[in-house]
Amino acid sequence: KIEVKSTLKSQRIHSFSIEQLTPNKNSQLLIASILTIETGTGTNVSDLIENIVNRIKDKNLSFRLNELAALTLGKDFEKSFDVFFDYQFALDSIQFYQSSDIPTIQKNNIPSNIMNVRFDCDLSNLKNWDKKGIKSKLHNSLF
Repeated sequence: KIEVKSTLKSQRIHSFSIEQLTPNKNSQLLIASILTIETGTGTNVSDLIENIVNRIKDKNLSFRLNELAALTLGKDFEKSFDVFFDYQFALDSIQFYQSSDIPTIQKNNIPSNIMNVRFDCDLSNLKNWDKKGIKSKLHNSLF
């Protein structure tokens, strides 16, 4: 699995929920960290979605991607068409981390009546993912 995080900050500080850093037992979860710069022109969310949809052959998956984008953006959906980013800077900044290397709050330390725990974590000083020995087609396709 891959969880993609982006930030407008100059450091790799991302917001996580406990669930995002707790993959299924047999899953290897990678966190992709992307630094972004907002610009007056460039690439917007709609451009990114269109680029992905053009590569997908399965129409049901294309529909699902658009549906997830709309749900994720929510009330900011229309505003997202007017916000542009430096696409090349984002590509150049991408770093990958194993979820097990990211400090988190252990579920057993959270009382059962507390829910939706979120926290910010600075990944700047963590070691990058070492892809040696990885057999996942998904993870190896990243390079």
